[in-house]
Amino acid sequence: MQRGTDAQFVRALARRNGYEFYFRKDEDSGLVGCYFGPPQLDRSPQPDLAIQFGDDSNLRNFDVEMTGLRPLAVNVQQVDPHNRSATSGDASESDLDRLGANGLSDLISGKLDALVTPAQTQGQMLLLAQPTGDQSELQAVAQAVRDQADWFIKAGGEINGAAYGAVLRAGQLVLVKGAGDQFSGRYYVTRVRHLLRSDGSYAQSFEARRNARDLDGSEQFGGAGLASSLGVSV
Repeated sequence: MQRGTDAQFVRALARRNGYEFYFRKDEDSGLVGCYFGPPQLDRSPQPDLAIQFGDDSNLRNFDVEMTGLRPLAVNVQQVDPHNRSATSGDASESDLDRLGANGLSDLISGKLDALVTPAQTQGQMLLLAQPTGDQSELQAVAQAVRDQADWFIKAGGEINGAAYGAVLRAGQLVLVKGAGDQFSGRYYVTRVRHLLRSDGSYAQSFEARRNARDLDGSEQFGGAGLASSLGVSV
């Protein structure tokens, strides 16, 4: 039974499956399209964000938060109302592409193994009271929660609009440099706010996340990325 608006219903379905739901204007055709699917982590990054990078710096500030309080495995159980049998779903690894060298399990599993011997699986979360007894749906829920748990690094900051020379967009990747080997690299942008101040200056504040730490060697810093398609020089 649907108890909210159509948009709320679709967003709830997206969260349950680890998907994203948004509308975006296509830069080439000018048409507005809808996206319903997993985060797109294989696209070319936008122009680099730089902090403490001399004349190439375009970030006024950059903050990073890393948490280890995330499940390393997810188990979901429910009773099928039709045949009254127990059904379940399990996910121990994320299906998302890593944006760095070391994921959550790489950084935590070894330390936990030295301290704790679990009854079943290390760092497991148990989900109950799911609104379905279908095994394939339960598996999708478990995988969605595990994928979401892998975003253990959150970042944010303010961009100097004049120095950046481009418009940062949510739902795409961006390379950050100057934040050290651990926190430089690819980030997935989740939110961008545009700030037009009374003194005439323009800035952008952003939020981003990452499902791995450390550089993995695939980063190609210095690319023009989206700016070239917008006719903007960087």
